[in-house]
Amino acid sequence: RALTKRILIFGFGYCAKALVFSLNNKEWEIYIVTRNINNIKSLTKKGIVAVHWSDIRGVGNYIRKADTVLLCVPPVGFVDPVKEEFSLLFSDLQKKSKIIYLSSTGVYGDHRGNWVDEKSDLNPTTDLGLRRLYTERLWEKFSRDLRKTLIIIRLAGIYGPGRSPIEKLAKGKANIVSKPEILFSRIHIDDIVEIIKLCVEKDDVSGIYNLCDHKPASQGKVMEEACRLFGCDTPKPVSIKELNLSKTALGFYSESKKVCNKKLLKDFGYKMIHPDYFSGLKAIVEKAGNSDK
Repeated sequence: RALTKRILIFGFGYCAKALVFSLNNKEWEIYIVTRNINNIKSLTKKGIVAVHWSDIRGVGNYIRKADTVLLCVPPVGFVDPVKEEFSLLFSDLQKKSKIIYLSSTGVYGDHRGNWVDEKSDLNPTTDLGLRRLYTERLWEKFSRDLRKTLIIIRLAGIYGPGRSPIEKLAKGKANIVSKPEILFSRIHIDDIVEIIKLCVEKDDVSGIYNLCDHKPASQGKVMEEACRLFGCDTPKPVSIKELNLSKTALGFYSESKKVCNKKLLKDFGYKMIHPDYFSGLKAIVEKAGNSDK
């Protein structure tokens, strides 16, 4: 039988939830640190160890046990909450333990629709991108000082069940932003989960990786496919001014790039579960159909 892998996860959002429910077997020991009391209650019921952010002693205990620390907590301004709160405890990490940081392809900024890879210039202009880049550098220096392996995964736009154009259509809240020239890369949650597992299992992987599918596209193209699958008419494109978008969403539409995933595919020997949004959206529709039965 394989040795138990011990993973400590800071934060319990969309990615962490999907990962935990796919790992919940005998080969993994999972510890979660969260600020949400309800999360702790529901995880405990499922037999998963969860501690509150304020339980410094508990967190320290799990840092000592963990082979891998997965950081899913976004920066707050130019502060990384995990590093701010628990950095002193990280010196208790085991010799061979590694750190995985979930970042964002927002660190590249605008590349006018051109391809970017891990060696491309980083010139973020949005608050989100600037904070992510700052935090990546914090963890790089911190891991170097601790002599720990660090893997930074730059995630493209995350989508999956509960978080896709399909749900927007179901709620009647879908629209197409009339900016067909703005290209985005995206990644299905199933592939994120598999890559995190591989990060834990592989000892020869470190550094920075883009995680996205093979088919960058405009928001409109993706919505057209969602409408086709959903069996409804495509909404008419609407100008950004009419939509009353948040500052974060406006920032999203201020940058255009196609993100390259070749380094990750090669180093991980990975084949995408959902190589494009056609496959990813279809899986979401099928899953929703099955859960209705």
